Amino acid sequence: MMRWNKPMPRYRRAAVPAADSAGVPPQAPTDRGSAPRRSPLRGLLLTTLASLAFALPSFESRAEEEDRFELRAILTVAGARHAMFADTEASGKTHMLRSGEDKDDLQLVALDPAKGSVVIRHRGRRHPMQMDAPPDAASASPRGVIWLQNATIADITAIYQRITTRTVLRASDLGDVSFSFREQNFDTPKAASRLIEAFKEKEIDLIPNGKRFAIARRHGSVIPALPNYAEIVEAASDTSKRTSESRLMQVGSVNFPNLDLSQFLEFYAELTERTVLKPAALQGTALSLVTQTDMNRWEAIYALDMTLALNGLKSTFLGDKFTAITELNYDTGQLPGPPDPDPDAAMIKPGAIRFNKAPAKRAFQRYQELAKARVVASQPNLAEVSVDLENRDELAANEAAWAVETVLRLNGIHFQHTDDNNVRAQPVAKAPDAKN
Repeated sequence: MMRWNKPMPRYRRAAVPAADSAGVPPQAPTDRGSAPRRSPLRGLLLTTLASLAFALPSFESRAEEEDRFELRAILTVAGARHAMFADTEASGKTHMLRSGEDKDDLQLVALDPAKGSVVIRHRGRRHPMQMDAPPDAASASPRGVIWLQNATIADITAIYQRITTRTVLRASDLGDVSFSFREQNFDTPKAASRLIEAFKEKEIDLIPNGKRFAIARRHGSVIPALPNYAEIVEAASDTSKRTSESRLMQVGSVNFPNLDLSQFLEFYAELTERTVLKPAALQGTALSLVTQTDMNRWEAIYALDMTLALNGLKSTFLGDKFTAITELNYDTGQLPGPPDPDPDAAMIKPGAIRFNKAPAKRAFQRYQELAKARVVASQPNLAEVSVDLENRDELAANEAAWAVETVLRLNGIHFQHTDDNNVRAQPVAKAPDAKN
């Protein structure tokens, strides 16, 4: 299985040696007489000053570097001190570190929860940060503190996950809100309750969901039903399944702070071991999911399914090899089930069918090769409809033909089989069972 939380490579600028006066060729003599001789000491001094000019940043650049980080939160719970801050030069990427923790060239070296002061070290340089105004009620040695300053939904979600070790499943768009408050002298359960209350104040419900999850939703909205839920539960409880099918995924192995839909579905296909069938024009916001506990494969699939559903999409398993990704209101019941593989049919290798925003006429041609049936479009514009499809597993030719026909259906094209050797492609609206 591919790793989806591996760090990006770090690119370091190569060191450029300072100019060496000894390596400069002597100046050629001129017709105007001998050039005045310069003191070796003077040359050494000029070289040293030139190298310092390159080595030392200006006061302006140092000030910009010091203002690079924005303090968002201070958290002290269960004897551990944490600071959360955003890196304004890395698209606002947020970091959360414990005292003394060293991660990604960052180290939290000092934290005073009473004064609201934090010092981090970034690539050898210290960066002091301060909450805007420490409140008068600050205690010299508070038992537990949550201090937020312009924290985002993603920030407060990360804090809740750190406190409760629950993975929060949420919609990406819960409103453009921020959190700023200070509370102290509480234990871990009270801290979690205070964060739930903070969500509620912003019209967001945060609901514990089983032992490992919590669901964040807009107040009053309905938690969507999952088409695959019964199958996931059955598979998770089936002790006859191979160990590899319920493999353990370690905490943080799913690390999507802001992943676009195409990459999310690529991982989904990998995890479910299914070929994804979807409309090429399917829209979705960037999705967020960071696992906070160890979980098995089926728990991870549930988390992905719920994340899709909370963002207006759904996954519907079709047979053992396929899944349809559609909008929540799409009636997948109108999609015919996949056929059993024909033992006498030719086998199609993984990736042999690959359409990436390809015109439907290419899918028509591929279907003709697989099903040995001629496709005729009822309207010329149908042949230009965009289609996405890539078979993940080896398929029998009849399974592959079904997959092509089904993905065309999801893109608004219905196949009417006039006889065994001819197919008429027409808009889905004209199909006898059209509902979407």
